[in-house]
Amino acid sequence: MYKNIFMLCICCFTLFAQGKTHDHSKMNHDHKDSVAKIKKQEKKDKVLIEVKGMVCAFCAQGIEKKFGKRKEVKSAKVNLDKMEVLVKFKKGQSLNEKQIKKIIVDAGFSYVGSK
Repeated sequence: MYKNIFMLCICCFTLFAQGKTHDHSKMNHDHKDSVAKIKKQEKKDKVLIEVKGMVCAFCAQGIEKKFGKRKEVKSAKVNLDKMEVLVKFKKGQSLNEKQIKKIIVDAGFSYVGSK
C-alpha cells in the first residue's frame, strides 16, 4: 500500500511541478481516501509514556487506576525504575497526546512525552 501511495505522490509532484493537474474522473483513486487510510493505520495499539514524579508503588497504582477508568484503555502498567507507563488500548481505540497529558497531570505528575 505504501508503494502505491509513494508512486501516487511522485506522480502528483511531477504534474504539479510542471504546472499540470490531473482529472480524478479518469483515474481510479481519491487523495482524500488515501490520506484517511494512512491516518487510520497510524493509530497505535499501545503507547509508552514518560512521567516525572512517580516514586513509589502507590504512585504507580494511582496512574494505573486513572488510565484503567478510561473506556479506550485495555491495560496500563507502570515501570517505576524507568519512570514510564505502558498503556495498551482496546482494538480500534486510542487516546491522543492531549488526553494522555491531562490524565498524567490530573493524577499529580509531570508529563514528559510519549514514545
